[in-house]
Amino acid sequence: GHPLFAIAQFFKISPQEILVVLDDFSLPVGRLRIRQSGGPGGHNGLESIIVQFGSEEIPRLRIGIGPAPAEGTSDYVLSNFFEEQKPLVRSTITRATDAVKWAIDKGVVSTMNTFNKIEEEEEP
Repeated sequence: GHPLFAIAQFFKISPQEILVVLDDFSLPVGRLRIRQSGGPGGHNGLESIIVQFGSEEIPRLRIGIGPAPAEGTSDYVLSNFFEEQKPLVRSTITRATDAVKWAIDKGVVSTMNTFNKIEEEEEP
C-alpha cells in the first residue's frame, strides 16, 4: 500500500484514477470481477492500499485463483498453476489485459458493464 500511495502522491493521482489488479481466492481460477470500490475481502495487499489511502473508493480488478486452500495460503499463492489450468490462465491474462485497456480508454463503469457481464454469461 505504501509504495502505491507514494506514487499517487508524487504524480497527484486520486484513488479513483487507479486500477488495482489483484488475485482473489473467492473467485474460481479464470474468473474476473471489476468493482469501483469496496472492502478488502480478506486480501492483505488491498487492505494495505485501503488503509494508506484512507478510502475504499479504489477501483479494482480481481482475478480468480480459487478456491482457497484450507491451510497454507502463502504457499498456494506462490505455487505454479496445475498444467491443466494453464490454458485457462493464459486466456484469463488476455481478458484481464483487455479489461485494463478498456478501463483506461472508457472508464471503470463501462469496464464493469462489459467485462462483468461477459463473466456472468459464461457461468454454467
